[in-house]
Amino acid sequence: MRLRELRKQRNWSMKQLSEMVGCSESTISLYETGKREPGFETLLKFGELFNVSVDYLLGNSPLSGQEEKPTPMSRPNLDDADIAFYERYSRLSEDEKEDMRDFLELMENRRKRREKGE
Repeated sequence: MRLRELRKQRNWSMKQLSEMVGCSESTISLYETGKREPGFETLLKFGELFNVSVDYLLGNSPLSGQEEKPTPMSRPNLDDADIAFYERYSRLSEDEKEDMRDFLELMENRRKRREKGE
């Protein structure tokens, strides 16, 4: 996440940023060190404060001149439940993510078999 970089560009202290967002200074520190992830509403607040997209804040936006890869946060057709699912998924370990992908594949195959009448 680019929170520290953006904060330092504006010469804001963690205390100043925490007051603007409405959380503790230690919470800002945890966000910046990656020991805690902000929720969607907090990400939106950061985006508004720094005038950047949530994608950029999370480090998902490419460098200028590169083609942008769509992410769940950049797709307007996702509802709050979809975004919450993505947030939870993003906090999983790589092994857990692999398990989730396997489970989704299982569910898709099951649906396809039902549609074929098997």
